[in-house]
Order: sequence, then structure tokens, then C-alpha cells
Amino acid sequence: MSEQLTVLRNTDLYAIEESTAYTLEDHTGASAIKIVDDTLDLNLNRSLLDSMYMTSNLGQDAPQAGMWADDLGGSLGFFLRGGASTPQPDQHVFLKCLFGTEDIQAADTVATGTLTTDQFSVTTAASHNAGNLIRVQTDTAVFSVAKVLSVASPLLNVWPPLLEDPANTDPIQAAYNYVLADTGHPTFSMYAFFEGSKRLAYAGCRPSSLNMTFEVGERIPMNWTFAGLTPYYDYTADGETPVYQTSPKPLITLGVDVAFTYADIVTGSPSTTETVLTAPNHETAVGDYLCVDVGSGVYEWQAITGVSGNAGANQTLDHAAFSSAATATETAYVKRVEGCAQTGAMLDLTVEHEVLPVNCITASYGKVASKYGKRTVTLNKNAYFRSWEEYYKRDNVVGAELMVIAGSTANNTFAMYSPNIINVEPSLSFDELMLNPTAMQAVRGTTTGNEAEIVFTYF
Repeated sequence: MSEQLTVLRNTDLYAIEESTAYTLEDHTGASAIKIVDDTLDLNLNRSLLDSMYMTSNLGQDAPQAGMWADDLGGSLGFFLRGGASTPQPDQHVFLKCLFGTEDIQAADTVATGTLTTDQFSVTTAASHNAGNLIRVQTDTAVFSVAKVLSVASPLLNVWPPLLEDPANTDPIQAAYNYVLADTGHPTFSMYAFFEGSKRLAYAGCRPSSLNMTFEVGERIPMNWTFAGLTPYYDYTADGETPVYQTSPKPLITLGVDVAFTYADIVTGSPSTTETVLTAPNHETAVGDYLCVDVGSGVYEWQAITGVSGNAGANQTLDHAAFSSAATATETAYVKRVEGCAQTGAMLDLTVEHEVLPVNCITASYGKVASKYGKRTVTLNKNAYFRSWEEYYKRDNVVGAELMVIAGSTANNTFAMYSPNIINVEPSLSFDELMLNPTAMQAVRGTTTGNEAEIVFTYF
């Protein structure tokens, strides 16, 4: 009797960090991954060496099998989840192996002492690391996400400043931080069990790309490709009962905070309610926020209520009163909160990391390891086109910080931060509503703290 046809919907999928790189890790006790329909594609590609012989007939001799191909592995997709939970969210192993670092931050609280928006005391300063993101609940309806610039116990210095001054005992949410690193990337083993008794597994896997799309009203997909080193295909049943992530729920792209922050130079004779910026290369607008040093390195935010002057020329900003005026020649910061007119319905992120094989003439599979080569981080936004001024000036930015926050509850929030975003390709789309798609690249920053191209954190 012939074997039954295989139905792949009932597939158990596991990804486990390897304790010994490139060695298949036992999946016992690991949580299973809830993949999205039609996203799983696994291959056993192997190079074929063509026959080069001339024989007495016109047919070609059979080729010979060579090494396992460099793209051995596949692709899969699942939804982004926030929250530090057990089992950990599906993205946990993939992010750790792609970024190279995982810093688990325990919950903390604001403590008595210095309590300003950019510097405040905490109960356990030693558990915080520069470069990580933190989420501070300063009010029952207000929370802020900021990057830790430096730690000087009991103080944390953060950027961008919190939306309001913190108070003693304000909670700091537990978090998982992932910062793009240059070394130390672990490998993982991938298992797929199907039809109850068939196993396809890969050892020595590295993620080669990640794509995320924030699209209004939709869950946030994480689509991955990965390259493995050694394949295993046999009749081995899954000895585990799959345990899936059930809480928290996948995040939905509703009310996402997308904010660009630009550094500018103050000029003239600023007052507490009016500040002049020296020829910024962006078009400041009503509804943006201005941040200035009100003395002794203490920063305050105020909403901008009026603007005169265009990009490339001095811009005079009216705003609610600061406790003290800015000083000429100092740096001020404009936070551009991306409303519907700027961001439109989509923001797309892609991280690509080249996986290079390490080949060895004495290795059984021809390969002994893999290394990461160059990486690129690109973003695309699909803004609504409004005017030539919007196209040429306001969106033609040389460099800016970017913070994206999805979710709002204490145990289901995701944040993404980049210290330096450069627009590389703005264009126009002539549709029913004209769009101004803009391709951007995230690059390393140069200021205090960990300045990797991008930081991911889920709270």
C-alpha cells in the first residue's frame, strides 16, 4: 500500500537556541510557534554538479550532488506579540539570534530623589543598561518610552525625555531588549514535525532577513528567512505536546505612535513662549513638540502652536510657556508626531543580514560554520501627498531619530528606536489619493549610549 499524502497544516514548529553552535539542540520543553497560514517554506536545496563528459550518445550523464546550498533553510511568518510572559513570545529566539543580544530587564520603580523628564532616580539602577528602552508609567493614562543614555546609580539619564515628570513609586515595566550587535550572535535549531511521524530539522540556523509591516487595522506580521547549516529528514515523531503562546494577543496597528526627532540650533533672543531655530532642513508644523534645556541639563517639552518661516530659513516657533527660555546657540529638539497626513496607512521595516558560509575541505557537509556579513536596515512609509512644500522640504530630511510604539497596555507594548534615519528615495504615487512613498535607511548614531541602527523592546 502506498504512503498517505502529507497534509502540512498539522505541523509542529520549534526554534531553540543552540547551547553548542551548529549542533542540533533538543527541543524537549520548548514552546511551539504559531505560524501564519501560507508562510512556511522549508527547502533541502543542494548544489548539483553537471556532467562534463563526452560519451558515445547524445544524452548527458547524471549530475552529482554537491554541498548543501547556502540558502538551505526557508521562511516563515508569525505575528508580533508584546509582553514578558511564559512561554516567551514567538519572536524571542529569532530576535536574539538576529540582533545578537537579549537583555531581560526586571520590573523597577522610580525612587525618591531627582525627578525630571530626562534624569530620575530608580530603585535598582544596576539592573539597567545604556542603549535599552524603558517604559515608565507616569500617570494612569500616560506612559513614556525612552532610551537609557547612561546609568549613574541611582540615576538614569534617558532620551527622549518623558512626557511628564515622574513621581516616586511610578512603575517601570519589565522588558526584553534587543540591540543590533556586531558580535556574539547565537545560532538556533529549527524543527518541523508533520503527519505525526515525519521530521525535518536544521542545525546552525541564522536569521537572514526580517520584514515587519505596520498597516492600519491589521495585526503586525514578522516574516523571516533563515539559513541553516545541516539538515535532518527522517521518520521521527514529536515526543512533545506542543505548548503555544496564548497571551498576550498579537498587536494590532491601531493608534501607533510614530515620532521623528530632529536636532536644531536656537538663535536670536528666545523667550519662554517663542523660540527661533536656525535654518532647519525640515518644515516644523503646528502640533509638533519642541524640547529645550531649561537649565542645568533639565529638558521640558511643549506643543508648538504657531510656525513662521520655511525649511532652509529661520523658523519662529510659538509654544506654551517653558519654565525658562532656551539659550541662543544651544541645541533644541523638534519631535514630529506622525499624524495621518504624514504616515498614511503603512510603515514597513526590513532588516537584512548577509549569512556567509564557512567551508572546510575536511567537513562531512563541506561547511563547519557561518558568519554574518553586512547588514542593512530600511524603512518605508506611505505618506499622503499634500503639497510640493511637503514633498521637497518637510519630508526631505537628512537625519532624524525615530521611535515607533505599538500597543498601550502595561503587558502588551512594543517599541522600536533608531538614532539616525536618512531619507534615500522619496517618490510620488498617482492613485485615487496621491501618496508620497519614502524609503529610509537606519544608520548608526554618534551620541551617548548604545547607537546601533535599531533597538527592539517588548514590554
